[in-house]
Amino acid sequence: MRKPATLLPTFLSRCLFGLLLLLLAALPARADEVIESFHAAIDLSRSGKMTVTETIRVRAEGYKIKRGIFRDFPLTFMGEDKQLHRVDFAIVNIERNGAKDDYKTESIDGGMRIYIGKEDVFLPRGDYTYSITYETGRQIRYRKDFDELFWNVTGNGWEFPIREASATIVLPDGVRAEDTVFFTGLLGAKGKNARVLEEGNEVFFATTTPLDLHEGLTVGVKLPKGVMDPPTQDDLFWWWVKDRMNSILAGIALTIVLLYFVWHWMRVGRDPLRGVIVPRWDAPMGLSPALVNYVDNRGFSNNGWTAFSASAINLAVKGHIVLEDVKEKLAMKLTDKIPDGPLPSGEDVIYGTVAGAGTLRIDKSNGRTLQTMGDKFRLSIDKEHTGKYYRYNLGIIVWGIILTVVAYLTVVFFGTFDDDMLGLLIVPAFIFVFVAIFSAVLIAVMKAAPSMVMKVIAGFFLAMFWLAFALIVIVSAMSLLQIAKSPDDIIALACCGGIILSAVVFVTFMGAATPLGRQLMDGIEGLRLYLTVAEKDRMNLAGAPEMSPQHFEKMLPYAVALGVEKPWAEHFQTWLDAAGVNQNYDYQPGWYAGREFDHKQFGNRMSSFSSSLSSEISSSLPPPPASSSSGFSSSSSGGSSGGSSGGGGGGGGGGGW
Repeated sequence: MRKPATLLPTFLSRCLFGLLLLLLAALPARADEVIESFHAAIDLSRSGKMTVTETIRVRAEGYKIKRGIFRDFPLTFMGEDKQLHRVDFAIVNIERNGAKDDYKTESIDGGMRIYIGKEDVFLPRGDYTYSITYETGRQIRYRKDFDELFWNVTGNGWEFPIREASATIVLPDGVRAEDTVFFTGLLGAKGKNARVLEEGNEVFFATTTPLDLHEGLTVGVKLPKGVMDPPTQDDLFWWWVKDRMNSILAGIALTIVLLYFVWHWMRVGRDPLRGVIVPRWDAPMGLSPALVNYVDNRGFSNNGWTAFSASAINLAVKGHIVLEDVKEKLAMKLTDKIPDGPLPSGEDVIYGTVAGAGTLRIDKSNGRTLQTMGDKFRLSIDKEHTGKYYRYNLGIIVWGIILTVVAYLTVVFFGTFDDDMLGLLIVPAFIFVFVAIFSAVLIAVMKAAPSMVMKVIAGFFLAMFWLAFALIVIVSAMSLLQIAKSPDDIIALACCGGIILSAVVFVTFMGAATPLGRQLMDGIEGLRLYLTVAEKDRMNLAGAPEMSPQHFEKMLPYAVALGVEKPWAEHFQTWLDAAGVNQNYDYQPGWYAGREFDHKQFGNRMSSFSSSLSSEISSSLPPPPASSSSGFSSSSSGGSSGGSSGGGGGGGGGGGW
């Protein structure tokens, strides 16, 4: 006989083990969330409209089903014509446990999702019965010898298994099905785990085994030809419109944008016809060098500093100031010669500033003065001549851009694109806007750059930027061919691209010269022709003045304004050589003081001097203040009866939320 001391540990351990089993048995067993039953009651009318009531009984355990369930419904199907067709769909009633329940909808790829329940209301564990009633049309397939309803009852997208699925199809009075078919299983499967019963005009289908995840029940009934009302011509027309709504909407938007821009361009955006260009050796209508630059560029080039340099040289040639080149720094020095009358716009600003300083050095110490003088120079010319020679038509451009944005957003918001197609609509459009803005900045930098190196660098970045955008467009186009589901999508995207392209093209070319501006541009082109034509050709021009230092200096400011000072200086150098000028001849212009001009390198020296004047001024300007600085101290497709599970109308799926 064992001693009590040896039996006690064994007895206690058995008691503890038994108590643990009792505690585990008392804990609630985890149940799976499942659809206990899914039944669809389908009432089919002769017109083809269907009223469907889905009764879905689920077991909710708070895992996925927290607030309720969601149900997905496809709203499109691919027809035999490879065109994407859109069905009619309208929610009639939604209930939970026999009482109306809240719901919200959202668009999904090719369909609609219905969330049943409230965002802030969580359901206790238990069984719930949901009832979803909706009307849908365009679900009947009209064949040559018969009509059919092929219907995906449950859909193949459910997150839960379905223990039992069934459907009752009520045909129109007096109509009996000629044949029936059913399929069960995964999408594309041809399982036959179901049964069918017919009684009068009612056909009942039910599964014989549970459906696992993503398995569904699809049924079909074959109807005698003529028992269903065929679609009328009006029906066919509106179906055609509905199927092509994206391309129609985008086409209308493109047409409106095009009509707006074309009409305004025809009215005010076209330049007058170009006249006959003949060489001339004076500025048309006595324009100053600054105005020649202003008219020729339809505004200032190089941010106005080229026109400024031409005006400064013109003042020097007329003897009012002297341009000094001292130790590689330029300066403008006042002379004793007083202007006989009012100076041209811009030149009066330069003369007044130099007169106030006596000598104005072009360096960073006078950066603020130079900047103020440059602003006043441009303002004086803009104020007097804006709109006189060239109309930018900014009002038309602004309203056109607004119209383009509204038209594009209308297509995006009112079209029926899926998420992938919306991505192809929105993302490239935003990228294009960014590219356009950045390109405008780079072009402005190129025009305002004081040196050719900066122009080349800006041009390189501009080319690389547009190359990157072109690659994006190519990739998007290749993606389009894979994502687009129908010709409607392709046409719609092409029209959307046309909307953007139309705006860019017409905004670029909407500005136009006035009749006076066109006349002056023709005259300026004749002046450029004279300044750049070969010496022998210029000598053959009837009435052309002979080359001389005085004639060279008179035309030099205009050559600078037009950017042709180098060929003009080379013509003068050729004349000097032809005149027998030797190295002892000391040609020193009176408007310039500083290093001597080597007549053998006169063309290059003159060209470098005029460009250096512009670059010296630009480089002497103070940098703009940092914008972030602070003022304070630092701190599915349809099919025929020969289909499979998941075919036909209906379908979709669902889950919990």
